[in-house]
Amino acid sequence: MLVIELTCLFRAPNGARQISKIEGKRMSRNGNRISKLIVALVVFGLSTVLWVPRMGAEVTTFSVKNYNGSYACRYASFEDFFTAVSQYTPNGAGGYTTGTLVASLNAFTGFNSAAPASQFCTFFLEPSASFYSIDATGLGFEELSWTPSVANSPLCFPAAFFIDQDQIALRNLTQNGATIRAELSDDNLLDIGVPGHGTCVGG
Repeated sequence: MLVIELTCLFRAPNGARQISKIEGKRMSRNGNRISKLIVALVVFGLSTVLWVPRMGAEVTTFSVKNYNGSYACRYASFEDFFTAVSQYTPNGAGGYTTGTLVASLNAFTGFNSAAPASQFCTFFLEPSASFYSIDATGLGFEELSWTPSVANSPLCFPAAFFIDQDQIALRNLTQNGATIRAELSDDNLLDIGVPGHGTCVGG
């Protein structure tokens, strides 16, 4: 019994050392996994931080090139009493290729009993007499020459054409540098002597 007990006493440390080695290996593996996970998170974080500034830094200054493509616009007098919509195409070089504007008839004649289809007036943009400019901050100016449709009601704007002048503010650029949205301010909406505002959204 004494020999057995002594043998057990001497073997016990070897078993403890074996267990210690196994636990050490496990801890080492876990440590390696944690280290790899930390490295992966750091790399992902750095790539995200580096990627975001590039997206925002693509356009540091604005120009007429940023106002380019087809835009649908909504105009309204203050308090939205007179309204209009338009579709036009700035060409990215300070001019326009096409444009159509439809305004509510009450902007020109007041409320009346005409049929609903006759409650609107259509105008077409004259590209050769229209232009715009954009400065480095994204603010700009446009002058649009609109010619009335021959199909308009006689109550629509009676002149052969009218000039609309707007201040422009560009915002929300796409990857190719074109603006998605432009805010407009007009001191003489539809040339009827009232101020107004508008928004143009590009597709």
